[in-house]
Amino acid sequence: EEKAILILTKNENKDLQSIILEILKEHDQLHDLMKNVGDKLQRGLDHYEENTSALLALMKSHVAFENTKFYPKLDRELDEKQKKLIMSKFREIILGNIAI
Repeated sequence: EEKAILILTKNENKDLQSIILEILKEHDQLHDLMKNVGDKLQRGLDHYEENTSALLALMKSHVAFENTKFYPKLDRELDEKQKKLIMSKFREIILGNIAI
């Protein structure tokens, strides 16, 4: 998702750029929380619940925001060429991650 969305950062729409930057910031926060939970689980620490709760809460709000605000906005504001470029990038990324 990030690699496909980064294509859009060149978009002239400042509102869309602002949303993309916020999404990428949340992705960083999600990655950090996942790492913290993983580190604590690997070390056998019992106090990972706080990170897990924060991770779940952020994940829920993040997905809801993308599904209700971001993707509908993209659909309204991008032209067909831009949409095709993004979908092409998604396919490239997905196929590149499938071991055949």
